[in-house]
Formats: sequence, structure tokens, C-alpha cells
Amino acid sequence: MNWEAVTAICTFFAVVVALFGDRIRKRLFSEKINISVATPLSDLNCFIENNQQKQAHYYHLNVSNDGCSVSSNTIVYLTNISATINSTKYVWNGEIPLSWEYGQVMGRISWNILSKDSHNCDLFCITEDGLVVIETIIMPNNLHSNFIGPFSAELCVCAKSNDIISREKTFEVKWDGKWDKDPAIMSEHIFFKDIS
Repeated sequence: MNWEAVTAICTFFAVVVALFGDRIRKRLFSEKINISVATPLSDLNCFIENNQQKQAHYYHLNVSNDGCSVSSNTIVYLTNISATINSTKYVWNGEIPLSWEYGQVMGRISWNILSKDSHNCDLFCITEDGLVVIETIIMPNNLHSNFIGPFSAELCVCAKSNDIISREKTFEVKWDGKWDKDPAIMSEHIFFKDIS
């Protein structure tokens, strides 16, 4: 056996691993974040505004990690709203974090999503008195996130972790303004779908 050739090959691979090991590892074993409409379609829960409790249907996005490593410090961001309210067009662009399902209770802004696991984030809710609320963690002055009555919008989101940024997804929401406590009846009055 030619030991000089074996030594040269081993040295070459050691240099490649030293220089490109992180890139190779991320390429072969990286996380892969996917965002989709969560099932069931809605979750009836309470909404508190001005110390008053109301019933509300919450609509969630499922954020899954289909990759081979942990998606660390994952945050889902609202990046665009294009809405039509009573024939008035409203457009907003930016990057505001959305709330994880029960995230405010648990004090979560980011989530570590294990490989082949998922968590839900809140996208919006509709209260019994007809208020549509986009579920952002913070509310900048230039973002109008509470809408009344029939609602039609395209909402764009993306997720970011320590290592990757997901593909931006667009979700269409159409609500005819009718509210019911029963999720099955409510589903007849709302259209919520990924149109990316």
C-alpha cells in the first residue's frame, strides 16, 4: 500500500473539513422550516380587551421543522398585510413577530423546534363582537392590526431561526362578518388558505 498517497488523501480531507465543515454540516443536516395552516381550522378561546373577556376564534399557523437538526430561536414574522375593509385598501410592509400559541402565557418570543416536530403560532383571531385582530407581539404605530366587520386580506409571513430563513408564505383570509360559537358553523363563514 502506498502510505504517502493515503497520508496525502487524509490530509486533504482534514483540510476540507476544517475549512468547510460547518457549511457541509448545515447542507447535509440543516433544519427546514415549513409554515402551513394549522388544523383544526380554529380554536375557540377567550380574548381580553380593556379588562373585558370575550369569546374569540383563533386561527393558527403550524410551523414545522422537517430538517435533521434543531431550529433554534425560531420566530415567525408578519411581513405584509394587504387588506380591503369596506372598499378601502390597506397595505403594510415590515417585520413584526407573531405570537406563539399560548406564548404570552409561557413568556415565549422564540421557540426551539426539534427535528420532525412542530408548534403553532397565532396569526389572527375573530371576536364575538366582530373584531379581527392580527396577533403580533408588539404593535408599532404604523401597523393597523384591528379590523371591524367583514374582512378580506392577504397576510405574508416568514420564519427565522439562528441559521435559516424560511420561504415567505402568503395566506388569504376572507370573512363574511358572521360569527358563531360553533367552529363548524364558523368555518362556513371564513376562508383561510395558503396561496403561496
